[in-house]
Amino acid sequence: MKAGNLEKALRHYEMARLVEPDNPALDYNVGNVLHRGGRFEEAITEYTQALDGSDTKLAEMTHYNIGNTFYRMGDLERAVRSYVNALLEDPQDLDAKHNLEMALKANQEEKQQDEQDKKGGDEKQKKEDEQKKPDREQDERKEEKEEPREEREPRPQEGELTEEQAERILNALNEQEKEERKDLKETRSRAGARVEKDW
Repeated sequence: MKAGNLEKALRHYEMARLVEPDNPALDYNVGNVLHRGGRFEEAITEYTQALDGSDTKLAEMTHYNIGNTFYRMGDLERAVRSYVNALLEDPQDLDAKHNLEMALKANQEEKQQDEQDKKGGDEKQKKEDEQKKPDREQDERKEEKEEPREEREPRPQEGELTEEQAERILNALNEQEKEERKDLKETRSRAGARVEKDW
């Protein structure tokens, strides 16, 4: 999605929130838009709001997307907890299992690297780096870091708005606003155009 489309989507969801302020699916959708735009902290806030009052499926999808967001932020421990929460909601979710495994593996590798950095010492590491330099360059080309499976689009359930429904509501609100403006203009023009009796 392009940046302009993301902003447009945010505006649509914000308008829909005016109509249904307590709809957690809207918070979830806003979180998805923010996530795609790289606004991860804001996405976490929206996802957290979506958890309040959401049903089991929406809660599972929200925990999953919170995990993806933390993963992208590099907060692997919180990503792991979020994927675990998603699996507690739906133990059969293969995507959440996959992403949990990836986050656990990445977290373990990060901890091992931290330990090596503390133990290894600078000189020993430099010697190893010089010896392995040609091999490492080849390994880096071969080794591509796998990304977590992306956020899920909501599957509309009873009581939730789809993007099309939100757009229809927004269009209806815009039409209503136009009519009200038109009526107001007519009322003002009638009030200003009173003709005095000429007798």
